[in-house]
Amino acid sequence: MLDKVRVYFMGAGEVAVPILLRLANSDIIELCGIATQVDKEAGRKKVLTATPVAKIADLMGMSIEKVPSVNDPEFVAKLAAMDLDFIVVVSFGQFLKKEILELPRYRCINIHTSILPKYRGASPIISTLLNRDHYAGVSFMEMDLSMDTGAIYQCIEIPVEADDTALSLENRLGQMAANHVDRVLLDIKTGHLTPTLQDNSKATYCSKIKKQMGLIDWAKHESKDIEAMVRAFTPWPNASVILPMKNGKMLQVTVNRCRIDKEKSGIKGNPQVLGADKNGIFISCLDGGVIEILELTIPGKKMMKANEFVNGYHLAVGKGLIDNE
Repeated sequence: MLDKVRVYFMGAGEVAVPILLRLANSDIIELCGIATQVDKEAGRKKVLTATPVAKIADLMGMSIEKVPSVNDPEFVAKLAAMDLDFIVVVSFGQFLKKEILELPRYRCINIHTSILPKYRGASPIISTLLNRDHYAGVSFMEMDLSMDTGAIYQCIEIPVEADDTALSLENRLGQMAANHVDRVLLDIKTGHLTPTLQDNSKATYCSKIKKQMGLIDWAKHESKDIEAMVRAFTPWPNASVILPMKNGKMLQVTVNRCRIDKEKSGIKGNPQVLGADKNGIFISCLDGGVIEILELTIPGKKMMKANEFVNGYHLAVGKGLIDNE
């Protein structure tokens, strides 16, 4: 009988949660320990908040270590004493130095949410949606000293759905990775999976997302860009627009859901509010395409449907959206 696969898990983000749960409940895995990031300040009130991995571990009664630096010599020595087959890393946010990478018998495995070498870096799911890709995926990768450049054991793809947001796509990718993780680790251990080097000439990179990237620029973004931004930036940093009001003021709102209305035609080169009534909010964009805003949020208020918004707020229909025309 084959010995269980000895695994130490390092993760922090939401996508790591189903993968951790699969490892913890698999008959072929011996979960030797869990590490996550230390609690960090979150929200306007800067409340110390545990990572999603820490929260689920606490809920399930699993022991977890909140590690400021996994490269600390004392922590490295602790890992070395565990006789590990693998260290599995998912959405962790810390670089692992050579001493850790060489500890496990079968190396450190990173589960990255893109089809490598495409979208190396910090925001692969958001980049997939911003670029309107038809497919997303996860890569089971052997870690090395550079970011997301290691040899690939397996990539698994799924189609991107028309209504996918970053949140829904992350949830689906996390669950898909969880469904395969114990089998992949076992196949690596038994020699049924061998790594393939990435083609570095095909590599693309995605940077960390900043809050200001969510602001829609009517003079720059076309209708397809806006629809993609709304989906990609949900739940963070959210896509926001500045709209003209009848009283002459400008109102910045978060667009939570929208669609391209293919039955309406806008005014190419002159973005403006086409309509705002019981039928909805319709925006003519730079390319002449029309965006229908379905749900939105005013700062400090709850999300509302478009018809609820127009009942209390009056947009300046026909007013240009570039340079306050």
